[in-house]
Amino acid sequence: MEEIWRSAVIRLLPKVYEALEMTPRKKPEKPEFAVLMKGFLGTDSYKCILCDNRLRFAGAQAGTQAMA
Repeated sequence: MEEIWRSAVIRLLPKVYEALEMTPRKKPEKPEFAVLMKGFLGTDSYKCILCDNRLRFAGAQAGTQAMA
């Protein structure tokens, strides 16, 4: 039932915006992990804990786990 309702809203919402002469709002961007960590913990996640130098993000691999 919810899926039917959602599909109807998605289909009709552009017509509602057009009838009310509104421009659709864009979704806000999700904050990145580093921004969340800095706001919540007050620490810079890209700062080395040993030498205080700035770390550089080199890349990511999907499907692999971090190993210590």
